[in-house]
Amino acid sequence: MGGGVMIVLGLSHQTAALAAREQVALDDARARTVLRALRADRDVREAAVLSTCNRTEVYAVAASADAGERALRRAVLEHTSLGAATLSRAAYTLLEEDAAEHLFRVAAGLESAILGETEIGGQVRAAAQRARQEECLGVLLAGAFERASTASRRVRRRTGISAGATSVASVVSALIAGVRPSPGRRIVLLGAGRLARSLAGALAGVPAAELVVVNRSQAAACELAGRCGSRAAGLDRLEAELRRADALVCATGAPRPTVGAGAVERAVAGRRRPLLIVDLAVPRDVEPAAANVPGVTLHDIDAVQQHVSRNTSARRRAAMAAGSMVRHEATRFTTWRRELEAAAALQVVWRQAEELRRAELTRHGEGALSAAERERLDQVTASLMRRLLHGPSERLREACAKPGAAAHVESFRMLFGVDPARAPAADLIALAQREAA
Repeated sequence: MGGGVMIVLGLSHQTAALAAREQVALDDARARTVLRALRADRDVREAAVLSTCNRTEVYAVAASADAGERALRRAVLEHTSLGAATLSRAAYTLLEEDAAEHLFRVAAGLESAILGETEIGGQVRAAAQRARQEECLGVLLAGAFERASTASRRVRRRTGISAGATSVASVVSALIAGVRPSPGRRIVLLGAGRLARSLAGALAGVPAAELVVVNRSQAAACELAGRCGSRAAGLDRLEAELRRADALVCATGAPRPTVGAGAVERAVAGRRRPLLIVDLAVPRDVEPAAANVPGVTLHDIDAVQQHVSRNTSARRRAAMAAGSMVRHEATRFTTWRRELEAAAALQVVWRQAEELRRAELTRHGEGALSAAERERLDQVTASLMRRLLHGPSERLREACAKPGAAAHVESFRMLFGVDPARAPAADLIALAQREAA
């Protein structure tokens, strides 16, 4: 329980270009494939995968730092199209408290391209839920992800990190609002997944705009369009809708471009109105060559985020306070982890002592003592056991509040003959929840 090294291997917008992030992006199905591969790896004890437009990160608890990093790199190379050279150049690896603090910063929006953006909080929770469903989430990562979410809520409540923040949806809406009405703006939203759903309401609210949702599944397009009072169409109608559109917003999870440069060129041929395209998908939905078509302005996810970066001074001031809060929460997590190591060992010792006490009572008390005498002996031996174990238990807890906890716990286990296998996983998870409460 709790043994091993916490590690994160990742690439983000800070270390990797969009092309590399496209190669390593993992949808839900592929993230689960990575988790299953790691679950089968004897060097990995726990794992979770977080993959967004801006980052792909694999968190793990491993037998050792070196073995864990090798396992994570192997999983990324085997289950994505990223090359070894790019991974070596663009990936970062963090261990133990640094890994925990990084997760807390990610959840709080401090590592986001749009500082303080709120979507990441739900993505962190979804990553933990997926790992739990794949039976990869153990006590340490469960505690880390739960506390990261708690820290995120606390940071957003107590600082201005998200106050007045410009989300991706508001940036896209502002870009489209700058398109001249003719007489009304026609917007095509390509996609009906989570990202598209987060955009639809804002796009439908753009002044003097008509929105049509286009998706491969027309049923999904109709469902989303119905929610925001817009129109729906199947993917076979995309080119026809583009010919009438002033703006195209792409937000699918397709593994390859859905909109070719030729389709864009045909859509604007023979008309005077320009076409604004905002491609938020990773991998990209629109072939980059579409940017060269006369009358077309193409913004990819990086370009959208550059728009936002020009107006983040207030958030950056709030980020100073938020960073201090996150460091404090990461230190609390480290203390919790040390105490949890001690608590797990103590639980086994107290259980073993109680089993031994009851066995001796049964062996010496049956037939020789009256009921009153057996009750009295039970009380005396229970009191004696508590007195004997209380001092060592308290001293171990105190020692584990400081660095070097693992050595103290190992010595305690050796002296008392603790077998970690005596503590079932379900008991340890319950113990972790009580310790975290």
